[in-house]
Amino acid sequence: MVALVKFLLFTAALIGFLLIVVVPGIAGPMLRGAVRDAGLAGDDVEVSVGLMGAGILSGKVPSVHFRADDVVLSDARVGRVDVTLHGVSLDDRSFESVTGTLERIQVNGPSGRPLMVEAVELEGPAAETRARGRMAADEARTLVLQVAREAGVRVDDVTLADGHIVLTQDGTTSEARLRVAGEALILERSGADATVLVAPAPSEAWRLRDVRISPDGLEVDLTMDTRTLAEHLDAS
Repeated sequence: MVALVKFLLFTAALIGFLLIVVVPGIAGPMLRGAVRDAGLAGDDVEVSVGLMGAGILSGKVPSVHFRADDVVLSDARVGRVDVTLHGVSLDDRSFESVTGTLERIQVNGPSGRPLMVEAVELEGPAAETRARGRMAADEARTLVLQVAREAGVRVDDVTLADGHIVLTQDGTTSEARLRVAGEALILERSGADATVLVAPAPSEAWRLRDVRISPDGLEVDLTMDTRTLAEHLDAS
């Protein structure tokens, strides 16, 4: 689960990159070259800026759109990025909302093993952007197994089922459930205390909303303050 949340770091880096590098160069004719010169590695990089509308007279552009394949940035690798920032201020480099998709995101799991997130969809205002991430069954099973062990749960194997998981320990199976309570991911097992697997610190800019399990994989729904993430990156 920690690995699935790590895409936030990539999202923060990407949004901060757009604000720091692209926005100041909006008036220039070579945005794509500026992006590459700034150190972003990717194929078929496309950057476009919406300059129509009355807002441009007050220092705001309607949108900044970024698309690229095989992107490497901030220790993450993404097969495709297609992100648009809306209502971008040229003065303070803030933005009103964000939409887009990140596909085939490779991050490191708790044991350092690479894990693949199929896709993350972004939508909503900058202060509370909704992010929905998906992992395939094999990747999700490995991730849940690793996270459970790190939380002190003795388990040999994990199987995904409809709405729950099956834990195997010493040849014995038991049903367990993952649910979100108080913005934390909780593992509930019969005859045992609930175990907190993942929880954001008060200072962190993301909050869990929901988690869904099926034989096909794992889906995580959360909100994040992309504005704060970008500001932190800019300050660094």
